[in-house]
Amino acid sequence: MKGRAVLALAAIALLVIPLAGLAILWFRSPPEQVVEGWRFAPWLSPAEARERPTLLQPCQGDEQCDPPFVCFHDPRIQQRQCTGTGCESDSWCPPETACRAIPLRGRDRMALRTCAHEGMRKEGERCLRFVQWPMRERACGQGLVCAVSGWCGRRCVPGKEGTCAEGFFCSRGDPDGPLCQPTCEGRTCPEGQECVRWEGGVSVCLVVYGRSCHDDEPCPEGTVCEMEPLLTLVGQARRSCVRTCGLEGAESCLEGFVCHQGRCRPRCSLTRPDSCGTRFCVSTDDEGNGVCLSSPEQWDMAVEPARDGG
Repeated sequence: MKGRAVLALAAIALLVIPLAGLAILWFRSPPEQVVEGWRFAPWLSPAEARERPTLLQPCQGDEQCDPPFVCFHDPRIQQRQCTGTGCESDSWCPPETACRAIPLRGRDRMALRTCAHEGMRKEGERCLRFVQWPMRERACGQGLVCAVSGWCGRRCVPGKEGTCAEGFFCSRGDPDGPLCQPTCEGRTCPEGQECVRWEGGVSVCLVVYGRSCHDDEPCPEGTVCEMEPLLTLVGQARRSCVRTCGLEGAESCLEGFVCHQGRCRPRCSLTRPDSCGTRFCVSTDDEGNGVCLSSPEQWDMAVEPARDGG
């Protein structure tokens, strides 16, 4: 009889112990946060992160990183490395930095949070979200957020009248939450500027250089008119005709160019990033090759903000 009781208790223990372990793991795992449809890489304490050998090691995919790390393309250095969320609020960050969501390249609405430098860009100016110290002046100033659209704005409450200043509207869809974004719709721009419209309702008064691309001077066949806001020159943009192409990397572009996201872009090397002039060399592989784009975060910010009245 006693033998049967012991066997019964042992069987129950075999069932209960794994369930208890799962319960402990579930209790320790923070609930997944979702902001404006964005999911975030999990946070680990500094001690837990240091226990994982792949921390900040080069990677090509998540499978090369210790869970729950992700293979993150760092736009500051144009390289991929294993890491995770490093903060949950501004109070976790050193002075002159703020906790910001950084989109993960190639992921559908997934980001990680990290402490990012605050800079000098004003509300409604072109910006970068995540910069190294020498480029901090291109980050937004204190209290502002660089939206995925690439423009500085303050936080807002959708649907609340007066939540944004005149000339701004409350935009949805950013991993840092709703943000005020610039609009020049229905307004007259200063002399020498024109109201340039972007996706998601954003529009900005800018001094535009280059080809007009209007009906009286259309782009040649096989090219499209493209407007490029300049990060290096605040309040200015360049307009030009850009050759379209088919397959990614296909040899359908002129020498010195490569097909990237349907456009022929100048080739560049991360060993000589200055070859892009006022543009930035953005990596396209792990061999140091890249293309010249208007922002080092342009590939990572391929998300259109949705407009909300306010």
